[in-house]
Amino acid sequence: MLVCAPLSSQEASVLMGGVHARYADSLSGTAALTTLQLSGSTNHSAGTVTGSLSKFSSGEWITQLSGFGAAVAPLGSGVSLGVSAAGDANRIQGGTWNGQASAGLLGVLSVNRTLVTVGASIGTARTVYDSTLAMNVLSARVGHTVGNGAVLSGGVVALRSDTVEYADASVEFGYTSGKTRVSVSAGVRAGDLADDPWGQAHVEYDLLPQLTYELTLGRYPQSLVGFTDGLFVTTGIRVRLPGRSAHRGSAERPVDMNRIDENRFRVTLAYSGDAETLEIVGEWNGWLPLSLEREANSRWSAELVLEPGIYQYAIVVNGDIWTVPDGVVGEADDFGGEMATLVVIEGGR
Repeated sequence: MLVCAPLSSQEASVLMGGVHARYADSLSGTAALTTLQLSGSTNHSAGTVTGSLSKFSSGEWITQLSGFGAAVAPLGSGVSLGVSAAGDANRIQGGTWNGQASAGLLGVLSVNRTLVTVGASIGTARTVYDSTLAMNVLSARVGHTVGNGAVLSGGVVALRSDTVEYADASVEFGYTSGKTRVSVSAGVRAGDLADDPWGQAHVEYDLLPQLTYELTLGRYPQSLVGFTDGLFVTTGIRVRLPGRSAHRGSAERPVDMNRIDENRFRVTLAYSGDAETLEIVGEWNGWLPLSLEREANSRWSAELVLEPGIYQYAIVVNGDIWTVPDGVVGEADDFGGEMATLVVIEGGR
């Protein structure tokens, strides 16, 4: 039985944009796109649900609903095992619909700044031509934090169905600096449904600690259900919603910052988990780890040099588990861990 922690991070995104694609032999061209995305995460699970409406310039419309969820249980020494599920459904004006669903096992290995994930799933798909296919999917991905806010990752996904077989290979580079996060990715396909390479670029900028502007554009490949490749662009706002605190009502705050001088702070945080060592990492120094000193009552502290700004940070447990202090609202990163936000202002915190 897999037991997950209380919900600790929630986000909602409202996006507007456009897409140029073919959704069936009789429906193609350019469409306006409206999207609502909801996501949530805990220390050991994460999920996303996305709904969108596309209205083509010729007058037809298509509605789309998709979701993804995963939950893992730590086994020790940076190893976790869990389950994942994904699916989508699309309805085209006139009653035509298609979609796919799959579920399977997920393995995670975290070693220092490197995260490896492997997965195997089975599922089914219904195409735009009213045929039903059984499918098997194998995947593997490696991500590494190279320092100075940069992350490099790459992976392979192999799919086999009754009539279609292909393998996708992709690489992604991400960079974080202050309030800004940028990522670019590219992929190629071998086997059936192979076409030109695809890719996308994504930019985020924190307008406020709980409010982020995002822009994504690129090209996606053909799908198993019968959609051709296409071009897209979306832009909009993501809001971080309040989560539940594990220390609600506590007399001590989860994180305290006491100013030593202009840019030096003594940071004290709460972590009650099983930790022989605890380090803090963040954007202020390119994610270089700094050891925290154990104090009484599950409190840990360190001295930091911080310029005014908004920073992403995490604590590292026993050298390999990235998480956030007790009672702090975190958000899932791209490697199975969590990050939180620290705001430093002139003359205070």
